[in-house]
Amino acid sequence: MQIVHTFTRVAVTVRRWFEMGASADMEHGVRIELALLAPQEHRGTESAAQRTVVDQPFWRADIFGRLDRPDAPYGAAHYHPRFDGVEPCDREWSAELTADPFAWLADRLGHLRTCSPAPAWTPRSPSTTVGTCASRSRGSSRPPANSAPRSR
Repeated sequence: MQIVHTFTRVAVTVRRWFEMGASADMEHGVRIELALLAPQEHRGTESAAQRTVVDQPFWRADIFGRLDRPDAPYGAAHYHPRFDGVEPCDREWSAELTADPFAWLADRLGHLRTCSPAPAWTPRSPSTTVGTCASRSRGSSRPPANSAPRSR
């Protein structure tokens, strides 16, 4: 299931996530992603249905736990503060995120401009990179001691 909330120029996508890693570690939880809405030409009359296109992701939070670590329900929670096109940058870890992921998320969404891809939320063409990743090499971000490193 995927739920999309759209606002003036931003979409918030929420979906269930389950992933089995190469080392058989199984992450599960919810993925929250922010993306810009792609501008669309008005079609038809004022009463006509309009197209909504969610494009250009620029921020993601993965509120994940691991099935093999039931004592740490959010031990795999991490976020991706930037995207290179449609690809997220490496995982970033936060003690506040794993301790209280919903308070952390509420704080981030309450200060949405801190996740902004551009100061004025300027839409960009699909071929333009939205934000940049500090490092594209896998393994450059380190998880907290109680979490195993993972790719995207």
